[in-house]
Amino acid sequence: MNLEFVVFENTLEHHLARVSLTNTIYKNHVYTAEQTMAEMAGFQPDEQALMELVFVDGRCVATFEAIPFESPLANHAFFLDLIVHPDFSRNGIGSQAIRRIERHCSKWGGMLEVQIRENWDAHQVFYAKHSFVPIEPTLWLALEPQHFSSDIRLEPRLLTQGITLQTWAELADSKTHQVTLLEFRNSLAAEFNPSFSTKILSQTYFDREVLGAFGFKPEFCWIAWQNHQIVGALLCTGYANDPTFFFEFGGVAPELRRTGIATALVVRAIQAAKTNNFSMIEVHLDPLNVGTLPLLERLGFSRQPGYVYFRKFLEP
Repeated sequence: MNLEFVVFENTLEHHLARVSLTNTIYKNHVYTAEQTMAEMAGFQPDEQALMELVFVDGRCVATFEAIPFESPLANHAFFLDLIVHPDFSRNGIGSQAIRRIERHCSKWGGMLEVQIRENWDAHQVFYAKHSFVPIEPTLWLALEPQHFSSDIRLEPRLLTQGITLQTWAELADSKTHQVTLLEFRNSLAAEFNPSFSTKILSQTYFDREVLGAFGFKPEFCWIAWQNHQIVGALLCTGYANDPTFFFEFGGVAPELRRTGIATALVVRAIQAAKTNNFSMIEVHLDPLNVGTLPLLERLGFSRQPGYVYFRKFLEP
């Protein structure tokens, strides 16, 4: 079997090939080439990044990438993604891809990291064989919004405390609000990802990668206000033609917890997902961020197989 390794280019042909492979694994999401092209519009990988497709007789049978990201665990860190079409598994393609990735990333050293679903046993065996070490799995919860029915009416209770809810669509035009929202998010960063060193986002990154992300919709994000201060937030994403709605980040000011703000924010988001015909809501939590679990489970979210982080450290 003759393999051809081709550098990925931001063209419709290459996006169609990657999406076709991605959809063989992530059955609960429907990715499109147009969606991924929009996400990568203007994207220029730096010299540390590696993105390739693998062809056999003109057919794309695998895709892999190693993309640099910031991590407190290493001076250089690369997020690894590798997909081999099921018809071509167990042919050594994945192992060759790993060797190419390691040769490339060894120029800088540092850490390779990949996320594998808890119930993907064969994938976990594969990475363990290549000396990747697993870390405790994340928590993953899901809810079908069409089955959600609740007569919870918290707004009157919140109004008596001077708390109001608004969508981000009503606030997005204000740079002051963007700065305030980031300050609120950063104040809760240690709680949101307690398994990792606190990651404080810069305003440039937050505006571009969070508020400016392709799937970010201002009308799917809710802000709780009291005395002109943000006291709660729930940021969500939803992609066109994708049935899954995501909770990306949420939190309530410590002094106002147990007042109903979190429940009100989550209920608003569920109702929006239901109204917009999403068939699934998913929430991805740090394994130590267990404080959110009782609320979500009380509203009908159930635990799903989470992700296991596999890491390997390379010497330059």
